[in-house]
Amino acid sequence: MGNSPESVVRNFLAAFTDRNVNELAGFFSDDAVFIDGPRGVHRGKEAIRSEFEAELAMGFESIKIDVNSLVANGGVVMMEGVENYIIGGKPFFMETIGAFDINPDGLITRWRYSYDLKPLTDQLEAAGFNVPT
Repeated sequence: MGNSPESVVRNFLAAFTDRNVNELAGFFSDDAVFIDGPRGVHRGKEAIRSEFEAELAMGFESIKIDVNSLVANGGVVMMEGVENYIIGGKPFFMETIGAFDINPDGLITRWRYSYDLKPLTDQLEAAGFNVPT
């Protein structure tokens, strides 16, 4: 698959396992846009890197993203999956969808990321974590 848009997205999602901010940011073009529903719009590779730093500092001991379905049409890739986390030694999950635009150089230029945060916060509260509202 090489640098196909599909392989770029699969490799990007797999890279979350290592939680290396520089590696994750390296998948994006300098002028990329990351649209994260609840957390806002992040413009440019450095803003995206900062957002990843903030997210990874939230206490995730591990992150693994399982892709349930993925379709590609040219440079557009859409995926649906489940993010699995370990927080405080306990497992949690969240269903997500994403749409990616990949340029001819194999870099993400735009990522639209959607999820319902409530099921995750419900799991955290049930496990005894204090979740800010």
